[in-house]
Amino acid sequence: GAKIDQTVSPLDQRERAFAAKREAQLTSGQYPDVIERAVVARGPIRNPVADFDRFRIDHSNTPVPVSVTSSGREIEWPQIGIGFGVGIGILLMVGLVLALRARRTPPLAH
Repeated sequence: GAKIDQTVSPLDQRERAFAAKREAQLTSGQYPDVIERAVVARGPIRNPVADFDRFRIDHSNTPVPVSVTSSGREIEWPQIGIGFGVGIGILLMVGLVLALRARRTPPLAH
């Protein structure tokens, strides 16, 4: 069996295999198929994790000064929106109860 080099990534091994197959086909007079031509045209695969690590964390324990610039008198719009939503919901429920009561007809007197 063939010995596998553990220091080379599987993608690099695959590309090397494609290149070796292509060379063998060109020397024998056969031409590569569509997939092999696409792999060759695309070029080598780069490792995006080695280029940029967006999850890198700065482990410096240096405190960062933060200044507070609020006066404490700002309007909390999300809380006002929730309050209006609850108020409208209560009004709709009361209106539904009143509409169902008004729709009820008293029994006819005989």
